Amino acid sequence: MARVKCPICGKRVASSVTVCPDCGAPVESGPAAESIKQAHNIKNGKKPQRPLVAAIFSPFIIIYILIFLFAVFMIGLTIHSFIDKMRTGYDNDDVDDFDSSVYVEPDEDEDHNHIYQSVITRQATCTTPGERTFTCDCGHSYVKSIATTPHNYSAATCSSPRKCSVCGATSGSPLTHSYMQGKCVLCGGTDPAADSAISRCSLSLPALPKTVKNTLGGQTISTLSISKISHKFTYEATGGIGLTLDLTGTITDSPWGAGQNTVTRVGWKLYGPDGRLFKTGTMVVSGTVGNEFTSKGNNLLYSFDNAPAGSYRLELSDTQ
Repeated sequence: MARVKCPICGKRVASSVTVCPDCGAPVESGPAAESIKQAHNIKNGKKPQRPLVAAIFSPFIIIYILIFLFAVFMIGLTIHSFIDKMRTGYDNDDVDDFDSSVYVEPDEDEDHNHIYQSVITRQATCTTPGERTFTCDCGHSYVKSIATTPHNYSAATCSSPRKCSVCGATSGSPLTHSYMQGKCVLCGGTDPAADSAISRCSLSLPALPKTVKNTLGGQTISTLSISKISHKFTYEATGGIGLTLDLTGTITDSPWGAGQNTVTRVGWKLYGPDGRLFKTGTMVVSGTVGNEFTSKGNNLLYSFDNAPAGSYRLELSDTQ
């Protein structure tokens, strides 16, 4: 007759019985017997045991194993770097910091340690890496590369971008012209619009010599003889036209008498390209009675006048 094991006391009993004659526990086989055993353990305060495979592959166990392996890897890497530095006497990243140095490297032969002296055998440029050669007295040598140097760019101009003075490489774009009164303040170039506008300007002058009187209360207090007039058109920041005059002449009459310094005025009228009166004003003139004077920089047109390009006509007049 077949016999089975009691799930509680462990004694073997006949397979035909349903209750263990020793402990009175139900007798089952297979999964049912395991369930009865676990229920009995719980009743007596014992925790059910987990399968060995489930315990091994627990998430916490796996995490602990990974952390341990990572720590071992980092320790090994640190030890390797330390040994390499002790072997060569320098860090690989420090090669560019020395022009010549001596390094010791253990040889496989315990009776000889390589003593290397390094020299730069090819200078690095911005396009080509350099080379540093390490040579031992025994003849053994090796070469390490030196990183390329940065480009040495010059400043950009209005006509060209930044340019490397070593290799000629360019970077970026040329600067934008910044025009002021027809000239670029960066490069001094002429504004094409200014050239075009000024080329269309002209000034018609009065016949010379021109006599101008300055009166007060019907009495003449000074007389000027204008012998020369020079002018210059400029291109203003607003896009309008500027005009300055230089006068040369003689103060021929003044109550102060010959050889005395005096100040007088000259009236003027400026007619625009359309033939109509555009602007009027006076110019102050100072000089010595009986001697030649030159009055420079008399502004007739300013940027705020927004004067158009074209032909202008000048008239000089007496003042009161």
